[in-house]
Parts: sequence; structure tokens; C-alpha cells
Amino acid sequence: MRGLQAADLDEKVVHPPSEPKSPDRRGPLPGTGHGGRSAPDIAPFLFRFPQAERGYGPDLFVADESAFEADGRHADAAALSLVAEFTSVSAKDADGEEKLEVYGQMVPVCLVVDMQESEVTCFSDPSEHGDRSRRTVSFGKPLEVPEPFGFELDTAGLV
Repeated sequence: MRGLQAADLDEKVVHPPSEPKSPDRRGPLPGTGHGGRSAPDIAPFLFRFPQAERGYGPDLFVADESAFEADGRHADAAALSLVAEFTSVSAKDADGEEKLEVYGQMVPVCLVVDMQESEVTCFSDPSEHGDRSRRTVSFGKPLEVPEPFGFELDTAGLV
């Protein structure tokens, strides 16, 4: 994504930001035009999942702005509409198993960019037993990202 602001996605916040983090986590993000706060004001941020004993901080996320109204570093994971994880050799097991199990019960769209296998997987349609839909493509191939986004992700830049 190109550093979208909340107004670009119907009051959603896209993280990570393209601007540096602000030391004032409660202040407005300069240039938003609506005076609201955005992820750069509060990053790093963790989301609480009712089925997990700890918070999770996705590498990239899209969430309702309302998630950032409470004080503290933890927000309700129900506000998430998309998370993305980029695997690394040291974190592949945690990213590939533990987080996906938790995300798959609640987050509508989860993208895993597997840097070791050179592929991207889109998980969607969450349920209490995990995601019901999964599609994997090799880097360089387009990947359909389902609603609530409904777009084709160009992975050519990952090759």
C-alpha cells in the first residue's frame, strides 16, 4: 500500500506508517485533514485477542480508527480488518503457526509474505476453527485479496 491515510479507507488506519513515529501518542497526525490520530502516533501497538493470553503486533495492519481511542498500548482486535506478517528465519514458526491460529479466528484478511519460500498467502473467512479460505501465489504472480478490500495484489515487486 502507498501510505494511505484513514480517510482513504473509510476511517481505517493503515500501519506501518510512511512517516516517523510521533513521541506524542495522543496528538493528531499532521496532514490528515481531519485531526484524528493515526498509527504513527501510537506505534508500536498490540491488539488483544480474547482467545489469546497475550497481545499481538502485526507487521502491517488495517484497523478502525476507534481502536485507538483508548489509552494504553492494547486495542481490541475486533477493530482489525487486515493483518500482514513478513516471515524471517528467526520468527517463521511464530508467524506461521501461533499468530495465524489466533488471527484466523477473528481477522477478515491475513496476508503472510513468506520471504524464505518466495510466496504470499492470503487467509480469509475467519471462524472459531481458523480461516476457511486460503490462497497462495509465488512472488511475481497476482494475488486476489477478498472483501472487505476486494483488490488484486501485485507481488512483482517482491521478486
